[in-house]
Amino acid sequence: MYLGRSLLMSMILTIISTFPGHSAELVMVEQVGCHWCERWDAEISHIYPKTSEGRQAPLRRVDLRDLPDDITFRSPPVFTPSFVLVQDGQELARLEGYNGDEFFWFLLAQMLKDNADRLQYRNDQLTPFSTLTLDNEYTMNLPVLTYNMSDAEMDRMMDNACEASNFLKAISHEGRLMILCHLATGEKSVTELEELLSARQAAVSQQLSRLRTEGLVTPRRDGKAIYYRLTDRRAVEIITVVYSLFCKGT
Repeated sequence: MYLGRSLLMSMILTIISTFPGHSAELVMVEQVGCHWCERWDAEISHIYPKTSEGRQAPLRRVDLRDLPDDITFRSPPVFTPSFVLVQDGQELARLEGYNGDEFFWFLLAQMLKDNADRLQYRNDQLTPFSTLTLDNEYTMNLPVLTYNMSDAEMDRMMDNACEASNFLKAISHEGRLMILCHLATGEKSVTELEELLSARQAAVSQQLSRLRTEGLVTPRRDGKAIYYRLTDRRAVEIITVVYSLFCKGT
């Protein structure tokens, strides 16, 4: 039991301390009165920071009529919303317009993939790690927390702790954990999940809605069927640890 708690604590501390800083960002160009900007706000803005895309390229919002001086655009933005992928102040690519969440996620993923070799992520702000050995068998890397940490380091740790707390709350339900377990093996339709979980559609849809709000899964419509897939690699990593702690060998 002590080993299980220690492994779980290691997992939590790893989540808190390994969110990297970024030199890439997604710049959203908008303007007052833009209907499609408002629609993007309603459908995407609350989810975006929690997704893998949001961690690769954090969102920055700018006004079309007051563009910042620290960004070099290939050409002046005209349409709103426009989503400009920026690396160290230089435009790499852009999406113009918004036509629904499914198109947005697909096009954004493609844009990030096409520019993957040009994107850079800063790891210089990561907290140093120490090694903890239990019973001369298990070795874990844990962050070093000292009294002489700067205010900026403490603030960053607190921000990451809050994000980790929200993430863990999102999966702290047996139904949502089961859904994530099934989706870890590949995309599933809502009907398939109902059958696998032996649950009613209303119950499955409720848990999928929570996971979607947290940015852990994303839907895809094919005719009348709706399919879901994982969009956050951390969900797979957490499920792997949970399986190792509570399911493997039982």
